[in-house]
Amino acid sequence: MENSVKVPLSRRMLLFCGLFTLFGFVLFYGTIFMLTQPIYMEDDILMPFFLKLIVAIFELVIELGIIFMVFPFWKRIIKKTGAMTITGRGIENTFALFNLFAFWTIFKINYIPWNAMILDENDETICIDFNLLPKKACGRIARILLLGGFNYSIGKISFKELKDYRDSALETYHI
Repeated sequence: MENSVKVPLSRRMLLFCGLFTLFGFVLFYGTIFMLTQPIYMEDDILMPFFLKLIVAIFELVIELGIIFMVFPFWKRIIKKTGAMTITGRGIENTFALFNLFAFWTIFKINYIPWNAMILDENDETICIDFNLLPKKACGRIARILLLGGFNYSIGKISFKELKDYRDSALETYHI
């Protein structure tokens, strides 16, 4: 494998990014509307400003979570870096997606060498051998996420295509 291959983001990831972007704008508009307009509670009393402020703070926390998740996606879309780059060395410039409660976070993975990947054809999963993963391949949290395996479905690539790239690279470079 001489050239690198950029794998575009999957439709699911693009839809995910678009929906969360839309939701972020709606949430932002709703927060502004709530703070600037009179809101009546169920007993026809005006909602106190401090209660509006508490709700706005909760919405702001959710909005910040959305921003931290959506910006890396938009950066990949605008720069056309895609979901990952497949090279003779392995998978480069990819990410792991993690959610905790309502917060989605993206963790960058710089490099996963071919020989560190264990491909299970029955389950079509990719496990990582951490003894073969370089120290600067990814951050600590991304390394922990890779304990569960690498999710290749973030890109428009099938398990068979990825396996063919891996087998070709292993034969070419005698890894």
